[in-house]
Amino acid sequence: MRKLVASAAAALLIGASPLMLGASAANAADGAGFTLTASAANVAEGAEITLDAPAANVGVNAVCVPSEAWTETVVITPEVPAVPAIPAVPEIPEISHIEIVVIQEAWTETVIDKEAWDEEVFDHWQHYSWTGGPHTSDSAPTFPSGDWQANVQGDPHGIGVAGAYFRSHGNAGNGDWFYLEAVTKTVHHEAETHTVEHPAVTEEVKVVDQEYVPGIPGVPGKPAIPAVTEEIQHPAVECTATPAVITKTKTTAAAEKAAPAQPTALAVTGTNAGLPVLFGGAGALALGLLLMGIRRFARE
Repeated sequence: MRKLVASAAAALLIGASPLMLGASAANAADGAGFTLTASAANVAEGAEITLDAPAANVGVNAVCVPSEAWTETVVITPEVPAVPAIPAVPEIPEISHIEIVVIQEAWTETVIDKEAWDEEVFDHWQHYSWTGGPHTSDSAPTFPSGDWQANVQGDPHGIGVAGAYFRSHGNAGNGDWFYLEAVTKTVHHEAETHTVEHPAVTEEVKVVDQEYVPGIPGVPGKPAIPAVTEEIQHPAVECTATPAVITKTKTTAAAEKAAPAQPTALAVTGTNAGLPVLFGGAGALALGLLLMGIRRFARE
């Protein structure tokens, strides 16, 4: 009875494992592989199932698109364009000349050494005679008065001194008084001067014809920095159709009595896994049930 239960469990495990394998690999990508591990107590020692599913049986959403190998260029650092140099601007020197500006014209200055004046100078003698009658006093009659009569210019008696003087006229008894007057005239004297010549007062003035313009230094340019790129090689994609191959190995009854061993890898390989995996799992389940029936029939 124990062997019957063990055989049934082994058959169930063998049948269920491909089903789970098919369900998980239904949507696998092209070339995906997986491994199923079972204990030797439940799986015959050395049993190995290899599934190779053609690309035509891949899941509905997985489509293989063939393409040629190609190279992708990835820009790591973009290119930096060159910066042109800015030329220097030379300075413009100042251009100027000197002009003579007359502040005051030349002139002549008259310097007065002595101011002008009028001078009374002797001109001639005027001779007067007394006509006022006898004058008994020893002193001369008062001059001038209406009793004096101008008679001649000059100094007939040669007195040479202005004033009244007495001259006897043959002792006639009349007083002979005369008066000599000095007659003057005005002489005008011009101012005494001298002249001084003064030169013109000038000044030198700078006249700028062209203003000074400072120069501007140039700015050096910068060379271009090329871009840094990396090339990634992508291999070609090829789609192949390979029929599924199921390989199974039947173990002897003696293997069932062996001690439990380490888990053994049940490998499933292939380019794709899809419906053929499900079909393979169903077949394995049927095979397990068949083996269990044969053992039971042999013991009876």
